[in-house]
Amino acid sequence: MLYDFGCSMSQFCRHSVGPIFGRRAEGHHIFCEACCNSTRLCNGNLKCDKPLVQNSNDIIHRITSNGNHELRIDLSDFEGTHKYAKYSSFNVGDEWSEYPLHVANYSGDVGNILMSPAQPHNGMQFSTVDHARDNCAATYKGGWWYASCHVANLNGRYLSGYHDSYADGIDVFTFRGGHYSLKTVTMMITKINL
Repeated sequence: MLYDFGCSMSQFCRHSVGPIFGRRAEGHHIFCEACCNSTRLCNGNLKCDKPLVQNSNDIIHRITSNGNHELRIDLSDFEGTHKYAKYSSFNVGDEWSEYPLHVANYSGDVGNILMSPAQPHNGMQFSTVDHARDNCAATYKGGWWYASCHVANLNGRYLSGYHDSYADGIDVFTFRGGHYSLKTVTMMITKINL
């Protein structure tokens, strides 16, 4: 079993990889556009409500604090090109430390999107519009581990390919640039033995 945190329901893991904690595709959007602190849910008016279920970052922290884990990110565009990034070391800190991202040991064909020297998401705390260290979450319409602001915005708006706005879609600079929102993104966790 896995939990697809994008829709908050358990599903079978079709990839046989492990828990999927982020899946973006047409018809599978982040409706709130990360308007709220990660400890709250958003209602239809984009106002913060008390959580009805445990938030995704708490669940990811709980999973990754128990043993060693890797992260795989699968990406695709509307032309049928598929790319991936894999980090053989992955964990997310707890709420008190503001859910910092920790990744290491990249492999893949999309580029080291979480550890870019120019904008390293690695080590950053999770940021949302109402809980931000800078203006990145508001400017780029997503909750993410922003660092001046991003190389990858995997929780950005679903804009279906080319768009006029700059880098506020599901944009990955090393894949299609800042004016192209990807078709699909799937982030998966696997427990590994060292």
